[in-house]
Amino acid sequence: MSFPAKIKQLFLTLQAQCKFTQELANNLCDIEFCQQNGLQTEFSVLRPKGMSEFDGIGKNRRYYPYTKFNFKIDDKEYIFTNHWFARNELSIQKFFEHYLSKNTIKEILGDNHNGPNVNRTDKTKIIKRKSNIRQWPKWDVPSSKEIKQIAKSLTPYLKFLHPNIIAKISESNDELKYYYHDYLTSSGIDTKTYIWNSCSTMFPGIRRANGKTDNEYKKKQLPKHLRTEKGAIYIDDNSYPKHIWAIIFTGQQFSNKGPEGYELAHIFEHKAVDRLSQEFINKNGSNYDFSKPLSGLFTSAAGIMYSPRNFVKITDHSLLARRLIQRKVIELYKDATNIFPPEVELRTQDEEWNIESFKWGEPVGDLKQQIEQFLEYRKQRIDKILNLEIPRN
Repeated sequence: MSFPAKIKQLFLTLQAQCKFTQELANNLCDIEFCQQNGLQTEFSVLRPKGMSEFDGIGKNRRYYPYTKFNFKIDDKEYIFTNHWFARNELSIQKFFEHYLSKNTIKEILGDNHNGPNVNRTDKTKIIKRKSNIRQWPKWDVPSSKEIKQIAKSLTPYLKFLHPNIIAKISESNDELKYYYHDYLTSSGIDTKTYIWNSCSTMFPGIRRANGKTDNEYKKKQLPKHLRTEKGAIYIDDNSYPKHIWAIIFTGQQFSNKGPEGYELAHIFEHKAVDRLSQEFINKNGSNYDFSKPLSGLFTSAAGIMYSPRNFVKITDHSLLARRLIQRKVIELYKDATNIFPPEVELRTQDEEWNIESFKWGEPVGDLKQQIEQFLEYRKQRIDKILNLEIPRN
């Protein structure tokens, strides 16, 4: 039996004798306790499952490395690490003598074992193991010319809403601009991040969840005291941009299933502030603050499309393909809406694909298909969010 396996057996013995208690587990994570028992504290022994990899600050900052064994006490899981074993090899036996008889320890560790045998042979094995580590192979990736050919085969399948629908939403937004301004301002939310003249934002104040800090509030309207901090009235999981499509084509709000084989894609960056300044620039010497997300683009009817699932990743990772679609949309909706705030424009690139050299499908949907139903739905939905009338789920 390997020494780590024997240490595991010692822990299991403690557990079987009801000595491996919650108190002991907490002690093993306590620096002072470990020092009093001769245990080094460069690495913490155990941690509750789910605790972050790093915990504490300053001298109490602890690193939780590779997991080796799990133990459960009072329905709370703790993890014993192999790094703790390596750092404390000479004092482990002494530590267990506080809780188990010497005979029990001797029976598990063996007659001649006074800690793990770290000799030249073991070190040689470790060095040899490290020498076997190899680098990943370098595989060929498609060239920009090859990606362009792939894009040419797929652009006819991209689905954009008809410009008349976009124009109708922009017209409605101009009519409701004071309504939007009032509830955003009263919530302490910067209106410029959501609405501007003739924009196509469908749900001002609703943005996409962004990072772990938003997980608690995902798919929930925010109480008034949190709206300023979160810069939103509602944190969404990506459902609200789909409502316009669902109502236009199915006559009801989006549920859980969209068009088969297709996936909604955002055409412009709207939440990652580190990428906003890479995608946009200030226009005509203006001074737009790109440290704030352009949240209005999250539910911008002009900023979303349905794409075959096998094309979405190309637009995520190929700048040329992404730029191609962005420029196509700007051209398509130039008379229907202002996609960006007046201070912002798309950054130009050294290389651009010619839009005219690609085939494009016809825009989809028209004004006869429930656009008025959608406009009524969104107003009612926003009112309910503001009044906290939507059940939390």
